[in-house]
Amino acid sequence: MNYAQIRAFYHVAREGGVVRAARVLNISQPAISHHIKGLEKQVRRPLFEKKGRNLVLSDAGRDLLSVTERLISAAYAIDDMLSERRDRVEGSLAIISDSPSLGADLLVRFARAYPDVRLSLATGSNAAVAGAVREGRADAGVLVQPTVGDDIVAVPLRTERFAVAFSKEHRFGAQGSVQLRQLADEALIVREAGSRTRMIVENALAKAEITPRSIVEVEGRDTIREVVARGMGVSIFATGECPPDIRLKYAPLRHSETGLVFHEHLIHQRARRNSPVLAALLAIAREIATEFP
Repeated sequence: MNYAQIRAFYHVAREGGVVRAARVLNISQPAISHHIKGLEKQVRRPLFEKKGRNLVLSDAGRDLLSVTERLISAAYAIDDMLSERRDRVEGSLAIISDSPSLGADLLVRFARAYPDVRLSLATGSNAAVAGAVREGRADAGVLVQPTVGDDIVAVPLRTERFAVAFSKEHRFGAQGSVQLRQLADEALIVREAGSRTRMIVENALAKAEITPRSIVEVEGRDTIREVVARGMGVSIFATGECPPDIRLKYAPLRHSETGLVFHEHLIHQRARRNSPVLAALLAIAREIATEFP
């Protein structure tokens, strides 16, 4: 049982449904449902019953709500107290991310909570992110499966999967997903060396002893999409980096009946762990982590 589950339960009970609770908490409906199911699994009894369009509390749910209301009230009191400290967070924060979407999410959330902090966001490969943080050119970085040591701390952010991008005329368009072995018949368009996606996919191909028909290296995600849209080959992106494009289609990448996954982390220098600005960013990172179980 954790606070994210309790908070989700409280707001579903208060709002009478998952949709309204998700809107109030500003998180996804699947995340709300996941928290409720996790709580019900621990209680071993249903907490809600369906009544028309609304969810109503079961007997177990009513018992839990009476305790939850006191906890939430205390949590709000703590938030009020901490808000005074949050108002004093100032200075600057430089973030570098190998994921534009996740980097942007961190930046926007931080800016809303701490408008007095000067912010900057850069993007780069896995290697570039690690180097910038280690050398002190960035306060924090977002990257996949980082190598940590005595000087670097890594905080889990989210787990994500891969999708294959191809032109709308491609044969993959008739499939619901693409198996890793099918890449043997394709020209695979990859990013420059140091890319986290390239590293993970190449390792998976090597372990499965699969060799694409050809490999073409192209710098930058946008340029890769242009090449793929023109039918030169297929490429692989994180599912969070698949913007709508009428020229392209995307399908989940599968291997051994499961999707390939990778784990995004936030890294920072251990020596900076007492920085108020960094502490504020880490709190937001933990919030994101609860939304992507």
